[in-house]
Amino acid sequence: MTMNQIKELADRAMTLHEKEDYAEAERLFLEALYLIDDKDSQLYQLLVYGLGVNYSLQGNYDGARSCFEEGRLNARKANNVDFEMDMLRELVKTSRATKDYDSAKLLLEEEILYREQYAPNDRSSLSATWFEKAIIYMEENHPKKSEEALIQAMTYAKQADDEEGLAYLLMTMGDFYQKNKQSEQAIQYYEESLQKFKQLDKRLEIAVIESILGG
Repeated sequence: MTMNQIKELADRAMTLHEKEDYAEAERLFLEALYLIDDKDSQLYQLLVYGLGVNYSLQGNYDGARSCFEEGRLNARKANNVDFEMDMLRELVKTSRATKDYDSAKLLLEEEILYREQYAPNDRSSLSATWFEKAIIYMEENHPKKSEEALIQAMTYAKQADDEEGLAYLLMTMGDFYQKNKQSEQAIQYYEESLQKFKQLDKRLEIAVIESILGG
């Protein structure tokens, strides 16, 4: 099979994946990967990444972890720091999905160090990393650490002028304070997030928050 035919196969896999036909997409991902001889090629790496995401969505976290670990190893060999950071993020999410919080936190610390060293101006990604950290602490029921991580995530989102990210963070802060029975703070953050979602015309989120505030 020619490389163009393999690319067509990869495109079909991605199309099926986007249509949520994960089982058939998985079959085509695997077929395309089997046919590629150059394991260092960009196409091979993208397919490994796509297969990892596909496995995650099917709940095959062992398969996903294997893909993301391979992706990280190859990114390191190619000195592709951006892709390695992406693989770290996926490994964090996979560890969190399986409630392996210790591994998730270690990977997060590594990701934060990488981002601070190699992409310090990418405040949106740093915000997302700290948000992931906050979610883990929330799932572990560590309120103070959750709050600190959320505040740090919001700081980075503001520095990035990431209005959409900030809106979701404000809503999460509202959820956090509501869960911890701090109604006054919860209302404050819900109202702030509501204003931002109105500016962004996010109708579903507007309806959700209005329901919370009206309840």
